[in-house]
Amino acid sequence: MKPDKPRANKYAGTGKRIGAKAPAGRGGRKAKPREIPTGATRVGEIKVNGKYATTYAALLDDRTADTDLRKAIRRYRNVRDLLEDIKRVKTALENRVNWLGTNVIPTLMEDQDILTITVANVGRINLKDDIYVAVPEETREAMMKWFDDNEPDLIKNTINGSQLAAWCRRRLKEGQEVPDMIKITPYTLAVLTKGG
Repeated sequence: MKPDKPRANKYAGTGKRIGAKAPAGRGGRKAKPREIPTGATRVGEIKVNGKYATTYAALLDDRTADTDLRKAIRRYRNVRDLLEDIKRVKTALENRVNWLGTNVIPTLMEDQDILTITVANVGRINLKDDIYVAVPEETREAMMKWFDDNEPDLIKNTINGSQLAAWCRRRLKEGQEVPDMIKITPYTLAVLTKGG
């Protein structure tokens, strides 16, 4: 049974409506969900260089001291490739969770006039209104001034980590001191350039 009126979102009029309906596909049917673009073919498995990596804990805890340089480099590349695949899977799963939680489920619940539902072995689902917030780069300075004048407690001065590291590297290369409150930990990194 569909409600006489659509459920009103308390943030309506402030931006895109949360829980907006998915676009319809051909013949009036709802669009088919896009498949997650990953290398995984079975749950919990990611294909790397033609092989399945199923024992993540073993990979993370592996501290084997290779004596063969080329073997160590290949191991390094394989683990790095696995990390990139996991990042892609994580991003795809986050997108899927967001799509189901802010589009599919709210739309189905609104269409069926359901405010709360309990699913066995899953839990209870209810609808909650919320908003996304972003500050365009071109308005960031004006926003900071506004908050400084009106809500100063919300402003926290921070330094970008990458910019701080670059500044420290530059100071050290020039033979200049770095403030004692900054912790410097030198390390050597193996840089791999993709090849055959």
